[in-house]
Amino acid sequence: MYARAFVVTLAACFFSSWSFAQSSDAYQVPRTERFTRVSEDELFYQYTVDGPVYYAEPWRGEFSFTRDSANHIYEYSCHEGNYGMIGALRGERVVEVRAELESN
Repeated sequence: MYARAFVVTLAACFFSSWSFAQSSDAYQVPRTERFTRVSEDELFYQYTVDGPVYYAEPWRGEFSFTRDSANHIYEYSCHEGNYGMIGALRGERVVEVRAELESN
């Protein structure tokens, strides 16, 4: 049975000026996160951001983490970053080989 959820309530979530605010000061925004195992291969993530000083009303988001063929569950930005890193490193190796071939 996978119906139980793990709920995290953060009194303050700090965002710096490059993300949400257009000021130089970081500010506090309360956030609630809920993690629910819905199957052996899926973790459902929901969050609510509630910052009445900055937002007219709370806003919410949700998505699923799914297990890959190697039995890993990646957070989306990390997962994309892993593929991006492989491509960036492979591209740099090509540049290095070309430079070496041209110098010989």
